[in-house]
Amino acid sequence: MKWFWYALIVMTASLPGWAGADFVDSRKVTPGGTVFIKNVAGSVDVRGWARPEVHVEAKYSSGVSHIDMTASSPSMTKIVVVPARFSWRNANCKLIVHVPRECSLEVEAVSANVNVQEVAGALDLEAVSGDIDAVGNAESFKVQTVSGNIELRGDARDVRTKSVSGDIDIIGAMGRLEARTASGNIEVEGMIDEASLRSISGDVTVVGEIGDAKAENVSGDIDVRTASGRAEMSAISGRIELTGQGMTRIDLETISGSIEYRGSLAPAGNVQLSTRSGGVAVILPEPLNARVDISTSSGGIRNDFGIPVIREKHGSSERVGHTIGSGTASIRIDTRSGGVRIRKQ
Repeated sequence: MKWFWYALIVMTASLPGWAGADFVDSRKVTPGGTVFIKNVAGSVDVRGWARPEVHVEAKYSSGVSHIDMTASSPSMTKIVVVPARFSWRNANCKLIVHVPRECSLEVEAVSANVNVQEVAGALDLEAVSGDIDAVGNAESFKVQTVSGNIELRGDARDVRTKSVSGDIDIIGAMGRLEARTASGNIEVEGMIDEASLRSISGDVTVVGEIGDAKAENVSGDIDVRTASGRAEMSAISGRIELTGQGMTRIDLETISGSIEYRGSLAPAGNVQLSTRSGGVAVILPEPLNARVDISTSSGGIRNDFGIPVIREKHGSSERVGHTIGSGTASIRIDTRSGGVRIRKQ
């Protein structure tokens, strides 16, 4: 009979699924040190707390050999999920890790989702096909995925995000923001000193208070509200809409898409708007003191400021060359196929 029970235990242990025992371990660490975590599949949940201690709890499948937790020094702790030989595809592990709130954190994941809350140091988070979510104020965010989405909620001096086919969603106050995605959307809300955003086939949307804004797109729209410094934006096939206050420089360009700027200019503000195929609308408050130069090959020019429009004798081209008030600001608009409208705000 004992051989029966022995055989049953061996067969049960070889079945796929969760291992029978959890992994639990703790290490005393320096609060301002670094914690490194690596997991192939499953999930990584990290929580900041007030203790000078790293505490790990894990549940893993039979594809995991073991969890290696080492501390090369009080300021460096490594937690690595080690797959069993030839079983990395089934190495599913759910990690729950508590770390000192002031520490820096590095996470590497393949097909595991990563969730981080209330860790105030520098965060360096990577995943291939998993989503990454981070909540809480941090020194900096460096986050990248291949096919996973990125969602950040918190303040940081420096934020850098990158994804190939995932969306990027950020809310917070940031000194410098950089977001790149190939086929995903970028949505940002908050107070940002400087933003650099790029998408190939997704929309870019920014809402909040932005100092300097740079945005590039290939086949998506760009919508930024509200900037107050410089704006440089370009799109090949998509519209650009910008709202600003006291802008010092605006440079907007599209190949096939409309352009709209709504807001005020600095006394010596410089505006350059260009599109090959699309209309242009500029909505400005009074009084306006600017030199205005406009040209369009097809579409016509209309304005609310009484600016005289010169129509060419042959063809449908129209142009404007006129100074309003003191003319301290400069507005230049060029479109080949599209109308131009200058309106009062």
